[in-house]
Amino acid sequence: MNETSLNKRNGYSMVDDLQPILDGKQPVPNATSVVIDAGATILHYREMHCGTALFPDGKKQWSARFFLDYGQGGGLYGSGVVAWVEWKDGAYRAVAMKFAICDHKPVAGPGANPSRGWRPASCEKCGLDMSVDSGD
Repeated sequence: MNETSLNKRNGYSMVDDLQPILDGKQPVPNATSVVIDAGATILHYREMHCGTALFPDGKKQWSARFFLDYGQGGGLYGSGVVAWVEWKDGAYRAVAMKFAICDHKPVAGPGANPSRGWRPASCEKCGLDMSVDSGD
């Protein structure tokens, strides 16, 4: 997927953007290892998706669990955590990696007032609305 051709103002689509990753048809994009406790990393996610993780080197994890990021408005951010269990050092261990279709770079929007909790923003690369209104 070419980041310059993305227009994800309203969020990523589960069917078009994320399902091919969850099904192991596309490699997990921009994957980075979680170095802290994998269990603690996924505690705040609201739902889990079962799937197959395909990595760029061709390795597959058949029993992977995907935890997806949602924005304040409920739209998918195209990122999350994939976790699985593997045998390591004589025991089964939880392993996790963060991933993202786009390595978002937020750009502040007009009228931003962070001191009042209003942070209109969009991603410079894909256009995703990343606005946050924590209110006061």
